[in-house]
Amino acid sequence: MTLIAIEVWWVSDDQLVVDGEENISEKGKHCLSRGDYLSALAGPEEHWALMQMFEAAERNYLCAAQEGSRQGAFSAVSLSASGVAPEIESKEFARLLEFAAENDARASALLASFYCDGGSASWQGECLNPKKAEAALIKAIHLGSVSSINTFGSILENGDYGNVNFARAVSCYHLAAKKGDALGKEN
Repeated sequence: MTLIAIEVWWVSDDQLVVDGEENISEKGKHCLSRGDYLSALAGPEEHWALMQMFEAAERNYLCAAQEGSRQGAFSAVSLSASGVAPEIESKEFARLLEFAAENDARASALLASFYCDGGSASWQGECLNPKKAEAALIKAIHLGSVSSINTFGSILENGDYGNVNFARAVSCYHLAAKKGDALGKEN
């Protein structure tokens, strides 16, 4: 057997950009930056080390979240939910997502889905916790998510949270369309 090449996939601290969230420690900033770097390295290409890189990115995002990074928390749950990194246990997933949703519209919208399906992609029943899901979706709207306005309209139209309200659904569609949402215009 002959060694053909050695690849170094680690990121040293001097390669990291440590800007970002102000309320986290230097360690948290390094973990967040390292997670971003490893996720970017994993990229869309197929490589034998792809899963290991995403797993390392998730570990770094979890480190950043532990140091107070909401962005790290959202990135960790995003990787976990996508299936490219190990699944985060449900209670920890919910805790991280609730933490990230404090100021991130995408996290709040994902939290609304989590409250309905409990994190199961194959969930087919009624929304498990419609009040919490509605509150999280409304928060996503207040945080600036135009697509969540359209989603809320669809939920009201179909009664996914328990009650059908066509007038309110149409109002949501009009508002989403007014804000430039293509699906809102279609609805």
